[in-house]
Amino acid sequence: MLEFTVCAFYGWLYEVLLGLAVYHVWEDRGLLHLPVCPIYGFGAFALLLLYRRRSEWWFVLLTSTLLTTVLELGASYLLEHMGFRPWDYSDWPLHFEWRISVPSSLIFGLLALVLVKAVHPLMRRFAEKAPAPLTLVLGAVCGIAIAVDAAFVFLLR
Repeated sequence: MLEFTVCAFYGWLYEVLLGLAVYHVWEDRGLLHLPVCPIYGFGAFALLLLYRRRSEWWFVLLTSTLLTTVLELGASYLLEHMGFRPWDYSDWPLHFEWRISVPSSLIFGLLALVLVKAVHPLMRRFAEKAPAPLTLVLGAVCGIAIAVDAAFVFLLR
């Protein structure tokens, strides 16, 4: 849960910094009240399951670029069905509808490579060195906070 939260936070940070760099506007890009984008946590979890046995950099980059593109495309349809349209690549080159684009797919492939080669090993080292009760409490607090926030946003709106 801690790694999920870290990835969801860095996903949110990426989205906010991208908005500043590309559109020169501060915008909270998350759907939740907390500074997290859970889609990045779920995506990271799926990628880490996939790369447990095979993690050569070129394989991770290629396959994660393809997989994150499919994930983003599917999420766009699901979120649009729920009344949300949290991103729009209409202004980006090589986009499909407004949902995905080649540059964003390459960025996600690179982010997945950073996840597999840097973030996950650091989180694993933290989990090994930190006291087990601390990691359990931190994980539970993060999980509960995200779940409650998501319930307010998606169920009680």
